[in-house]
Amino acid sequence: MGHSNIAVTMEVYNHITGKERIRKEFDRIDRRVPVELPDLQGRIEILKVHAKKIKIADNVDFEKVARMTSGASGAELANIVNEAALRAVCDGRECATQADMRSTRKKCLTMIFHYQN
Repeated sequence: MGHSNIAVTMEVYNHITGKERIRKEFDRIDRRVPVELPDLQGRIEILKVHAKKIKIADNVDFEKVARMTSGASGAELANIVNEAALRAVCDGRECATQADMRSTRKKCLTMIFHYQN
């Protein structure tokens, strides 16, 4: 006997008035999920993941960058790597360096500080 794949689709319909629809949409959007900031090892790994997407010089020490970014979120770390790559390209270089990481760290984290206050 052959096997057959059967897909069953169920549809549920709830009639929602305009006000209820708006409230329901805001309920979905207005969820906050607290996420802890990464520790030193977490920051190192996050930096490495994002650095795979760019050309990076051999002199980049991710542990040093991670130590300089205590309290940074994963998104902020990704931004630092991306800005370092942009800085290298603007300076006519093919690879982001330790100096790019250090410089963009100051820029990115200063911007975040201003937005939060």
